[in-house]
Amino acid sequence: MDALLEYLRKECKPPVPVARVGIGPIFKKDVTQTGTNIEKGLKEFACILAFDVKVDADARAHADEVRRGSRKKVGEQGREGGQGGGREEEEGTERKTHC
Repeated sequence: MDALLEYLRKECKPPVPVARVGIGPIFKKDVTQTGTNIEKGLKEFACILAFDVKVDADARAHADEVRRGSRKKVGEQGREGGQGGGREEEEGTERKTHC
């Protein structure tokens, strides 16, 4: 994890800001904290990067709500494309968003 943080903060141009780091499953509180950045219009700072972890059912449902809400707000503001918007891919039952 330290090597990845080093890469994101120092090797990437521009550097990728990291707000929090954790180990373990993704819970609703994690999605809520990320969703706050979307509400503030900071979609480029609203990404959860997770590797081989479980996502709590409440977290997944809340993420879908946040995603639908952010799309509605973007449409209401008349933006096209948005900044930092993710690309979604369907793979089996999992949905992955790339920032």
